[in-house]
Amino acid sequence: MVSKEEKILMEYKKLYVPAISDAMDRLGLRQGFMSQEIRPICPLNSVATKIVGYACTIKVAESREAKDSDLLEEFKAFESIKKNSAVVLDGGGTWVSSLWGQLLSTEATRRGAAGAVVDGPVRDTQTVTQIGFPVFARGFVPSSSRNRMKFVGCDITVTCGGVRVSPGDLVMADIDGVVVVPKARIEAVLDEAKKVAEDDVWVLGQIKSGRTLAEIEREKPVP
Repeated sequence: MVSKEEKILMEYKKLYVPAISDAMDRLGLRQGFMSQEIRPICPLNSVATKIVGYACTIKVAESREAKDSDLLEEFKAFESIKKNSAVVLDGGGTWVSSLWGQLLSTEATRRGAAGAVVDGPVRDTQTVTQIGFPVFARGFVPSSSRNRMKFVGCDITVTCGGVRVSPGDLVMADIDGVVVVPKARIEAVLDEAKKVAEDDVWVLGQIKSGRTLAEIEREKPVP
């Protein structure tokens, strides 16, 4: 039997990030979109460029006092990842080490995660692309996080790409960027986003029929 949460994800998957962003604007939920620096690491023609899932949060921090035990704690935090989780890893935008790679992608895939959004760099890009696991991040560095990053916590409110993310928020990402929908507003945003998508179709039809955007805007604000 499909749960209510899964049905909601199925409906979101039919949509696209700009529609979600516009819906949040209409509902006064600014700002829900992450920095443009958070981009898909896989080629844009890859299937691994879309994420729709519920936030599972992890936070690490750059530290000269980091130990092997910090990496172990981070790995243990992965036990909270479930089917349809969107892993959100807050690394504070560090560039001293990669925060994600082939091992974490393989583990997350095995657990049924929808993808990962990383506020920091990643590595093993070719293998991650082959795995087909969607990862959005700030860029790439080849170094390991061992003895460079300290584990801070999991299932806590974090900041990723300039946006606060709490466990259970809905995370959606595609080639246009990443949006985060607060847990309490997931259904309201979904309903409004469907209206946005309908408006997009209507406006495009009007343009193709010969009307100008100015004419359309006078009748009805365009998305």
